[in-house]
Amino acid sequence: MSIVRLLFTFTLVTFVTCRLVEYDWVLKDTRLRTNGNQHVAIRINGQFPGPTIEAQVGDTVRITVTNDILAATPVAIHFHGIQQRGTPYSDGAPWVTQCPIVGNALPFVYEWVAEFSGTYYYHGHMGAEYINGLYGAIAITNPGVPEPFTFTTELPPLVVSDQFPWGGDRFFATVASGSPPGRPESVLFNGKAACPTDAEGNAVEGCDTEVGTHQVITVEPNRTYRLRIINAQENHAFSIQFEGHSITMVERDGNYIKPLTGDFIVLPTGGRASITFTTSQ
Repeated sequence: MSIVRLLFTFTLVTFVTCRLVEYDWVLKDTRLRTNGNQHVAIRINGQFPGPTIEAQVGDTVRITVTNDILAATPVAIHFHGIQQRGTPYSDGAPWVTQCPIVGNALPFVYEWVAEFSGTYYYHGHMGAEYINGLYGAIAITNPGVPEPFTFTTELPPLVVSDQFPWGGDRFFATVASGSPPGRPESVLFNGKAACPTDAEGNAVEGCDTEVGTHQVITVEPNRTYRLRIINAQENHAFSIQFEGHSITMVERDGNYIKPLTGDFIVLPTGGRASITFTTSQ
């Protein structure tokens, strides 16, 4: 009697694109009515939050940054979750991997490879610029490998951040003095929130209710959507839910996970997730 052993070899093929994806950014600070009240905000090419970086696995992402912020405030940008293998000088750590980008100087070029698909984000990594709005989403896809979950349509990323009643400089001065920074005035969804209200539910004095409005995401009934959510708040975790709908978390911090279905999800500061949900109303 003979025993025949069969060796099966499985090969996982990953398709990469190896494109060069380029972005040219100009940073400017301005005053915006993010929640109906005026606040300092840093805009990238006029956008707040900043534009979404979109790339495919294998792409080289090159971002040329010009600092045009008033008072020549130095900046550095960190790409949260990007591993930077072979590109350590693009990690955005000031005085560690780079000199800060000063105003009235030559642009600085960040360049890194999109190694893994998933949801990431970038943010200011020096002084008060994070609180003042220097952040945005990163979405990396792998068109050669199907996602291990199904959806009909992908929505634009949802960046959740906090709006304090004062700028980032005062926030850090308060913390440095040993005092708590207090509660944020509003929670922003893609840079928007309704006017803060008083104890009676009325908009606070001086708030522009026509500008201070909620972020609206338009969906159609009986469709399954994918939504990338990013917690860009300074120091708060948050929970999010959609009334009358269950949600399924399918990706967390750039990694696929066993699908988890529930009524809400919780994300800490810097946390990112992809969820799917089917509209029933």
